[in-house]
Amino acid sequence: MGSLFMPNFKRREVDNEDYLVQLIHYIHANPIHHGFVNSMDRWEFSSYHALKSVKPTNLKRDEVLEYFGGINEFVQFHAQMPISKKCLDEGEF
Repeated sequence: MGSLFMPNFKRREVDNEDYLVQLIHYIHANPIHHGFVNSMDRWEFSSYHALKSVKPTNLKRDEVLEYFGGINEFVQFHAQMPISKKCLDEGEF
């Protein structure tokens, strides 16, 4: 038993846009949740910066921002409290 022999993660199919939006937020808020930084802007390894930027990127920026309703809504949505992993696992968002 243990993570050496068993994966310590769960998978769930992203089967709707609401879940995808919550999942993107959860990923961007994860460094705050774990106490690495106190703001998403301070975590340099995040796609959050590339999505807010106008610089060239390999990310599908326009597609992602469209799910949120645009850049302003994306930033505003990310200003919310972090989504808990339990809510994501159970689909309670």
